[in-house]
Amino acid sequence: MRNLILRKQIVNISNQTVDEFLQRVVKASDSLKNNAFSKYVSTLKTSAKAFNETRGAAKTSNYTPQIRAVALELDTYFKKIRTMLDYAALCKSGQEQSEAEKIKLSLKVIGNVPRTGLKKKVADYETLITVLKPQSKTLTSLGLETYVTEMEKLIVKFREFNLNRDNDRAGTKGKSIQTRTQAVEDYSALRDFVEAYSVINGDKDTASFISLVNETLIYLMPKTSK
Repeated sequence: MRNLILRKQIVNISNQTVDEFLQRVVKASDSLKNNAFSKYVSTLKTSAKAFNETRGAAKTSNYTPQIRAVALELDTYFKKIRTMLDYAALCKSGQEQSEAEKIKLSLKVIGNVPRTGLKKKVADYETLITVLKPQSKTLTSLGLETYVTEMEKLIVKFREFNLNRDNDRAGTKGKSIQTRTQAVEDYSALRDFVEAYSVINGDKDTASFISLVNETLIYLMPKTSK
């Protein structure tokens, strides 16, 4: 009965919970002073650390800052276009003023793009460019051609950075599965040895570890099946 909770399964739970559980088990393993446990404890510490580091790497991406920077640049060019159109609508005359008003209507339909999420933002900008590009003469006369061209380049960059980030994440996910599986197997090996040792030699050397791990299981996984 004492070891029953120790037998709770830790398979169908999130990576975050498994990671927190393993880190606590590693800390609890310091109470296993007998050298009989050293091999199992050392192996678990190594694999638990590998899983923890893999999870940490998955949270970050070298491409995320670049993606955000591109989005900010797109916003800047969009604001410049809007400013130029406001100027043309107020200060120009004739056809230029009329064309500026038409383009402003397109911007109103899209709305306040800088305040939307990244993917929707880029989709909206792409739609805007699709509307504007056929009007090359108007863009030139209003001084907008350069801005539209730069926005096109930035959208291409955005797509490339997103693709590269997705590929990175896919690779990290595979590694995370491998390191988690290994760490859970190493925990199971330590648990089995602790239980067997307790049956044969009593719980003098293992009581503290079993108590700490059981408390962790109750705290982190109260609904996990036995």
